[in-house]
Amino acid sequence: MKIVKVNKKETKKKITRRSLLEDKIALIESKDTLLDNDILELECLKSQLKASKRGKSSRNKGATYERTIAKKFNKKYNVELTRTPQSGGFAKKSKKADDFRGDIVTVDKDLDMLLHIECKHHKTWAMKDWLKQANSDCPKGKIPVVIMHQLQEIKEGKVVTNSDDYITLKLEDFMNLIPKEIIFKNKED
Repeated sequence: MKIVKVNKKETKKKITRRSLLEDKIALIESKDTLLDNDILELECLKSQLKASKRGKSSRNKGATYERTIAKKFNKKYNVELTRTPQSGGFAKKSKKADDFRGDIVTVDKDLDMLLHIECKHHKTWAMKDWLKQANSDCPKGKIPVVIMHQLQEIKEGKVVTNSDDYITLKLEDFMNLIPKEIIFKNKED
């Protein structure tokens, strides 16, 4: 075994799962002769590396969508909202962090948003799972909602479905939020 002295002034490379996979792939590929088990391991490692790239891309897409929804609320209601740090992940186990649950929170500490918002930007919708998450993560006294994005669908060069955003909530919550005057009006004779 060869011992290498490391210069303390050298910048340390951040060790991530992805960098470990890349290093292991490089190590196997550097061999003069690859055995069958090396080839299988190499294929497996490359597959894992590809999956890790997808995960980061998916997180970035979700974070961008959360910021987009926060901006839409800001534009409509003139209230500054922001993406929850780590998308609410750090607050899941803490009762003290109820103000930071969900994907979007208000910046103004004197303002309470009554909605618990979960944002979803996926190619295929998993409504049952999303509603379950929104309901289970929702603090008491808030209304759980799921805001999701529908991607534009193009077939044979023509737009079949436009890209748009939708919101889902319980019917009872909808009826409590929206007054009768907004839903019904007298017909004009």
